[in-house]
Amino acid sequence: MESKFVWMNGEMLPYEKATLHFLTPALHYGAAVFEGIRAYNTDKGPAVFRLKEHIERLFDSARVVGFLEFPWAVDEVCKAVNDTVRVNEFKDCYIRPLIYLDGGGWNLNVDSGRPSLAIAVWEWGNYLGEEAMEKGIRANISSFTRHHPNVTMTKAKIAGNYVNSILAKTESQRLGFEEAIMLDPQGYIAECTGENLFYDTAWQDHHTFDRACFGRYYTSFHSYHCTGLGLQDSGAAHFTRSTLHRG
Repeated sequence: MESKFVWMNGEMLPYEKATLHFLTPALHYGAAVFEGIRAYNTDKGPAVFRLKEHIERLFDSARVVGFLEFPWAVDEVCKAVNDTVRVNEFKDCYIRPLIYLDGGGWNLNVDSGRPSLAIAVWEWGNYLGEEAMEKGIRANISSFTRHHPNVTMTKAKIAGNYVNSILAKTESQRLGFEEAIMLDPQGYIAECTGENLFYDTAWQDHHTFDRACFGRYYTSFHSYHCTGLGLQDSGAAHFTRSTLHRG
């Protein structure tokens, strides 16, 4: 996960100096939001996939947590992302912008703190490994349930929410699987610990495929993904809810 530089609150810092104080509230309470973005190599250099949409969702997540004002605009953060990719001289890379509670908030009120922003990039291949792309993976149904939206606003990419995923992924791999499939509180398929679920079905007849995306909680942005994957080209694609045993 190493790189040359990390962008933090407007400064491009050497990798080893991009650190936080132990008493940063976000470290203790999970009060941070993030995005996972990819840059891909092209003939014209690295290109970031839907950068503006990702950063807009980052700000939306921060507002869900309760931040009301930001010292940066969306376009400024987009430029910071591109600058960070450029100075690290990566062609294909993963990009992680993080807005976190800083300088206060120990009373569990974000109004008493302030938002800080950091952007890191590193070379990260296929999330589940290259072999998974060729052979597939084994996944189990997790004993842990995905959060109810009224428990902790699951439409936002909140860092603290991912403890739920850590529990499920750790359990799954200790049982010998590569990934866990998580159900929502009603028993419908929600997502994996860090991935969406898509499927092609031939239930209607042997010649018609019904393409669908399971209802991951971050639906506002995943419509873009479905379009990009060609899942809305025929009008058959839709977001759906499904149980484990569909008749």
